[in-house]
Amino acid sequence: MHRTAKSLLALTIPLLVYALAWAEEQPASRPTADTLFTAEAYIAHVMYLASDELGGRGPATEGSEKAARYIVEQLEAAGCEPGGEDGTWFQPFEVRRGKRLVDEEAALEISGIDRQWELRKDWIPLPFTETEDVEGPLAFAGYGIQAPNFEYDDYDGFDAEGKILLMFRYEPKDEDPEAEFGGERPSRHALFVRK
Repeated sequence: MHRTAKSLLALTIPLLVYALAWAEEQPASRPTADTLFTAEAYIAHVMYLASDELGGRGPATEGSEKAARYIVEQLEAAGCEPGGEDGTWFQPFEVRRGKRLVDEEAALEISGIDRQWELRKDWIPLPFTETEDVEGPLAFAGYGIQAPNFEYDDYDGFDAEGKILLMFRYEPKDEDPEAEFGGERPSRHALFVRK
């Protein structure tokens, strides 16, 4: 079972259990615990919520909206009542996916180089970047890759400690289908976390 399906199952099961525990006495037309809590029912829920029809359920996508409607239908069928804002089933929340850049405040200066570096064109800070001044010697580290399996090491004979590193994104020859690092698809060495 995929990790996403397991996570969804871990979220759905307690939600359904909680909902049923607080539901009023069920009329005969509503499903009973015997029909709601079967292996087949769990599998059916997980199979639908993990299906290609929902397209991965990314935030603010049609797939996530379908998944939300499905879960609401299941809760309503179990006789639950909404407890979200304004009597709805939903609770709004904010998701931050990085830091908001203020163009007028963001600047890159390299000592000894008389040039204006344009934000989002020449440089961009990473989402986890701190907002403070950083000083130190600047060094170029190629692609920042250490790949013994390809006998490739941008750090061979290079001391990076205490330096601000400048490096290319991705990997060498990343548009060449015959490239050693994966050709048409980037290898794991292209990921920033691997550099």
